Parts: sequence; C-alpha cells; structure tokens
Amino acid sequence: MASIQKRIRGGKTTYRVQYRDPSGAMRGKSFARVADARRFKTETEHAKEHGVWTDPRAGKAILRAYGDAHLAAQTFDETTREAVALRLRLHVYSHLGDYQLAALRPSVVQAWARGLQQQLAPSYVRVVFANLSAILQAAVDDGAIARNPCRVGSVKPPAPDRRKVLPWSAGRVVAVAAALPDRYQWSWAGGPPRRMKIGRPSEDVGVHWCCEPAYQWDAGASGHPGLLLRARTSDSA
Repeated sequence: MASIQKRIRGGKTTYRVQYRDPSGAMRGKSFARVADARRFKTETEHAKEHGVWTDPRAGKAILRAYGDAHLAAQTFDETTREAVALRLRLHVYSHLGDYQLAALRPSVVQAWARGLQQQLAPSYVRVVFANLSAILQAAVDDGAIARNPCRVGSVKPPAPDRRKVLPWSAGRVVAVAAALPDRYQWSWAGGPPRRMKIGRPSEDVGVHWCCEPAYQWDAGASGHPGLLLRARTSDSA
C-alpha cells in the first residue's frame, strides 16, 4: 500500500509518495503540494490494481532507440526487416524519432499521420502507420506506456483508396505502341492473354526481354488477341 511522508528540509516542505511497483521494488516520488501527492498515490494504486501501471523511467525511452531494438528482435526475413527499417527511417523517425515514448500523445500521432497523408498514397501511409503501431504496442506490453496512441478512437490512418484500376482501352494501347521508339516496339502475339513478371531490358546485345499486361482482355467479348510487349536492344533480331 502506498504511503505519503511529509519531509521538511532547509525550511522547504515536500510530500513523498512511497509505493511498490508490481515487481515489488520500492519507488517514490516527491511533490510540493500534499494534494498532488494524494492524487498520485490514488492513481498509482488504481493503475496497479487494474494492471495498467507503467514504469515512468521506461516511458522516457526515445522512440528511435526503442523502435530499433524492437525491430532487431523480430523474426522477419531480412528483406522484410530492411523494408520496415527504411519506412521507419524515412517516415517515422524523421518526424517522431526524438520523442519519448510517454510523450507520444494521440494528438501528436494524428498530426503526424495527417502530414504523411499529404505527401504519400493512403495505402502506403497505412503501412507506415501499422509499423509505428506495432512498436508502440510492444511498449505497452513492456509496461513502458499505458496505451497505444495509434489504437485510440481519436487517431485514425487515412481510409484506403478504393478507386478501381481501369485498364487502357485497346485503341489506347495500339496508339501507345505505335508511338514507341523502334527499340521498344511492341509486337502482337496470338493466344490468350497471360501475366508475366515485368523485367528490365538488358543492355547486352542480342538479349530479349518480354512483359505482358497485368490486366486481361476477354478475347471472346472484345475480339482482341492478347498483347505481348517485347523490348529489344537496337542490335536484336
């Protein structure tokens, strides 16, 4: 049970709250006013009783350092780890990296998300937002902060962009094909349309590369064959 001790030193009166944290370690905090000491005592006992007590010292950890340690402990494959690290560096740490964990209020996080929305696509902002939320949820689990500011009702990432992706019309495809330089001329290919990973043209003489549209035409309905895009070097056959 927490207690309040009145102390007088050098003619100055303070009130120190003594309490034990959930691990049993003794802690204390001093106040100039007894009313503040009583409020802190009540809040501390309530937090311990409901399992939401947080370590004030852990809340002073800097987001950048805590986030890097959190990322290093994850079991991602290296490609995922590098992608997350890049997003954190470019879009999280550049704005929030020097904040203490306890200082990341919902209003701060919402303002940050709104700023990103003005620069990046909504779908990408949601990915970056999820990366930050994962770090802050780990901080909650560690007892460093009481709640994840990314998960409160007043903080929302941008809504996903639900616009439909419309493929080009056959006429537009033909017009673009005709306007391409010789080196990148397209050729028609019969048969049903297929999907193929897009590659980069090789600069090696005689090396061909092909890519096909990510969309498909219904050849039966439109009467158009599938398209094959073939890029070639100037020395290709």
